Amino acid sequence: MKRDRLSFIVSFMPALCMAFMLGFELLVDNRIIDRVEYMVALAEVLPFLIPLLLIRLFQRMTGGEQERRFGGFTRHAVPFVVLISLTTAVLSFLLNAGVSMLVGGAPESHVPYADSIGNWGIALLLVAVLPSIFEEFFFRGGVLPAFEGHGTATAIFVSALTFALIHGNAYNLVGPLAAGMVYGYLTYTLGSVWPAVFAHMLNNGLYLLLGHVTRSYSTLGIWPYFLLAMVFLMGLLLWLSMGSLKSLLSRGKVKRLKAGGIKGLMSCLLFSPGLWLLALMYIIKIAYL
Repeated sequence: MKRDRLSFIVSFMPALCMAFMLGFELLVDNRIIDRVEYMVALAEVLPFLIPLLLIRLFQRMTGGEQERRFGGFTRHAVPFVVLISLTTAVLSFLLNAGVSMLVGGAPESHVPYADSIGNWGIALLLVAVLPSIFEEFFFRGGVLPAFEGHGTATAIFVSALTFALIHGNAYNLVGPLAAGMVYGYLTYTLGSVWPAVFAHMLNNGLYLLLGHVTRSYSTLGIWPYFLLAMVFLMGLLLWLSMGSLKSLLSRGKVKRLKAGGIKGLMSCLLFSPGLWLLALMYIIKIAYL
């Protein structure tokens, strides 16, 4: 009962995150505040830090104690983490590129302010480092544990779904959904959120780099060849990742994912009004804002 009550409350936290993010965008669009580096940093931190602290408060109030997973993980898993992080970054890029081509558009960066930042070090901090830490602490460190009462697979999916919707972009939905599933899997099986932070950081850094490359050389007609090369690279990385994971599983170095039924997922989706609110905010965002 305590777990159900906690997941009910936590289901509203991603919507609160999105409300903070939309508020920041409106303030910038109406020139109430400028999109300077320190304001961007605050916008990357506060929308996730405040709801995360609220989750910790609600945990104390409801008497529920979730597994935090903010510690380290086995060093034997480092090669797998690196390989699967690279695989996920390339997969996310290809999925978003595929969605863009299906609707007749060109792949776009999900960090529209990146080009206005002259210093690459600051750009990496604002685009890769800060979002990776605070988003993973929130989604995989806060949201995922709160929904584990509905089943591990359900909790991983919900954390990934809310992570994808929070981006508020139809072209950048499928990639984050797939990436979020991997981040959740890493967090659960390795017992730490830090592999997900690393994978997320690598993904955002790759997006920053590929966004620059595709915009700089788009007139040369290399895009089809570039995509083919990325597909080949993803296949190679996936093969290496699965081999590394198989080795870890056979030696008992990582936790196996528990099987979960559809009943837990449907119960979670039906009786978590906060998730419906987030979905509504997402629709309004892509339709009108």
